Amino acid sequence: MELLMFAGAGSVGKTTLMETCKDMAIERGLKVDMHHSSTRQSYANAGLTAESDALKDPEFNRRFQHTVMADNIEALHSVAMRAARAMDRQDLVIADRSPYDYSGYYFTVFRDHLDLSLIAEKRKQCDESLMRLMQYANKIHVIMLPYPTSWAVDTESSDGWRADKTGKNFVWSSVIEAELADAKLRFATRDTNVRDRVTFGRLPSFM
Repeated sequence: MELLMFAGAGSVGKTTLMETCKDMAIERGLKVDMHHSSTRQSYANAGLTAESDALKDPEFNRRFQHTVMADNIEALHSVAMRAARAMDRQDLVIADRSPYDYSGYYFTVFRDHLDLSLIAEKRKQCDESLMRLMQYANKIHVIMLPYPTSWAVDTESSDGWRADKTGKNFVWSSVIEAELADAKLRFATRDTNVRDRVTFGRLPSFM
């Protein structure tokens, strides 16, 4: 089984691309499972109806975003485990977010609260999540979708849920891309059995 993760800021087309890839894979006779981001479920569990609700209380949000990241890592792990262990084993799992999206979001929104130990801890959490997924996936591919896109607009929210101001999305996207580049270097130093099973890529800009 292989695992494909799309990475990037909000409104860059990750979920749409995931659905398209699923359809293409099925047309080719592959068995496919998908993992949709658990972010909105985490917000709902906390009684929040939109991203902007959490932004109203910075101290709460700073604690809450640790939970949002951990929730998605565990949800993706569960989907991969189910897909690998099912009697009708899946060939491919596609996810519309990567752990690095969440660390990049944290670094963007809470940059004034970062210290070196927290940066190292978030990076370790992301890398270890990929290592755990290797229990189930022979290959892991992380593909970055850059922002801005041709359909991007300057708006407070593109869908009524996201607080996707242009500046925030642009910086978030840039941080994710930098984190993926650094992760690629970290995995390149690991033993062959690990580094040959993880790839990091980037789609051309849709701007």
